[in-house]
Amino acid sequence: MFQQLTLEAWLSRPPIPQLLTTKPLLRPAVDGITWREVSDLARGVGFACPVSVSADLLDQLDDQALYDLLWLAWHSLSLDSEEHVRFTLELKHQTFQVHAAMVRQAAFVGRPEDF
Repeated sequence: MFQQLTLEAWLSRPPIPQLLTTKPLLRPAVDGITWREVSDLARGVGFACPVSVSADLLDQLDDQALYDLLWLAWHSLSLDSEEHVRFTLELKHQTFQVHAAMVRQAAFVGRPEDF
């Protein structure tokens, strides 16, 4: 009546196709005005590459919120093994839609409209 699923049954299925975009993201310029580098703090959560956060988002975060944002971005990127992830961050009754992307061996974290 019940079919027993084995590891072989899962592995025999074809892989889920990757979604490809028509054009790659351009690497934003880290100029200190629109994007600010936070690589030193980001190394503490697991990033091994340069990391920048959009200045508008960074201005609204305190130190702990920035750490939480970087950890969530690193966790989402590494867990999904994707180059782009979107997630929601809620802080002090404010909700932020956040986009994290790996672009040419650098990570960028900001709102979707910042890209």
